[in-house]
Amino acid sequence: MTESTRVAIITGASRGLGELLSGLLAGRGYDLVLNARGAERLEEVAGSRRREGRRVAAVAGQAPPLQMLAQI
Repeated sequence: MTESTRVAIITGASRGLGELLSGLLAGRGYDLVLNARGAERLEEVAGSRRREGRRVAAVAGQAPPLQMLAQI
């Protein structure tokens, strides 16, 4: 990883605006940390972004904000 690596954390990334935003940011060179409640659909979105050449971490589940940040 270099100093110029940009990483975006997106919640609700498996559908709708979160999925759209992940595609837009991946297209602009961002690596991604994606979060959503549904693991299966989240992995589909993450796989799509990986095929676009981005590094992606997928964190499934809903947790209180502090616990979620520790996972991410």
